[in-house]
Amino acid sequence: MADVGVPRTKDQAEVNTSAPTTHDAPLGILPTPPTTPSEQLAYMSKFDVPTVAIDRTMYYSMTEVGVLDPQYSYELIYGTIIQSQPISPNHAHKLMILTEQLNDCLRKQAVINSQNPLSVNATSEVQPDIALLVPPAERYRDRHPTPEDVLLVIEIASSTLKTDRTLKLQLYASANIPEYWIVNLIDKQLEAYINPDLTRGQYLETKRYNVGDDASPKAFPDCQLRWWV
Repeated sequence: MADVGVPRTKDQAEVNTSAPTTHDAPLGILPTPPTTPSEQLAYMSKFDVPTVAIDRTMYYSMTEVGVLDPQYSYELIYGTIIQSQPISPNHAHKLMILTEQLNDCLRKQAVINSQNPLSVNATSEVQPDIALLVPPAERYRDRHPTPEDVLLVIEIASSTLKTDRTLKLQLYASANIPEYWIVNLIDKQLEAYINPDLTRGQYLETKRYNVGDDASPKAFPDCQLRWWV
C-alpha cells in the first residue's frame, strides 16, 4: 500500500529502519500499531476516519460467531464494546453479601438480577452487579430487562469507580432508571443517586452513607441493608 501524507525522501527511508513507537510521529510515518483494546481505541481516535457505532443486534451477532473472546466479559455502551475488569475477591464477597441481604429482605417483592444483561437502549447493553427488577422473573423468559423494568441498579466499584461515576451514571440517568447505587470499595462509602434528569443525564439527588449507616432502596424503605459488611 502506498504511503499517505508527505512522501519520505531517500535519506529518510535509510534512517528510519524501524517504525516510531510514539503517536507523535511526523506526518506520513505511522506509529507502531497498538495491541491492547484501550491502546487501539486511543490509536484510532488520532485519525480522521468514519466509525460505526455498534447496535445490540450487531453485538449479539459478534458474540455468536466468536468475534468476541468468550473467556472475557463485555459491555456495550453507546455503541462501543468495553471489556469488563476482572472481579476481585473483595468485589465478589460484597456482591454475595448484598445479594443475600436483598433476598432475605425483599422475599420476592423484586427480582434480584445479578451480573446479567440489561438492555438500556439500541446501542447499550450492560451487566450491572445487581439490578432489582419488577417481578415476576417469568416476564424475562424471552427478553432481557429494559429500564422500564428496573427499580434499582447497584455497581460495586474499585478500579471502575471513575467510569461508574461518569459514563454509567449518565447512561442510567438518561434511561430514567430511578435509583443508582455505587458501593465504593476505595472510600468505603455507599453513593446513592436518586431522581434522574433524562435531558442532562444526571441525578438530582445524591446521598452518601458511611460504614455503619444502613441504606434502603427508595422503592423498599423498610429494607435496611448493612452494605458495608
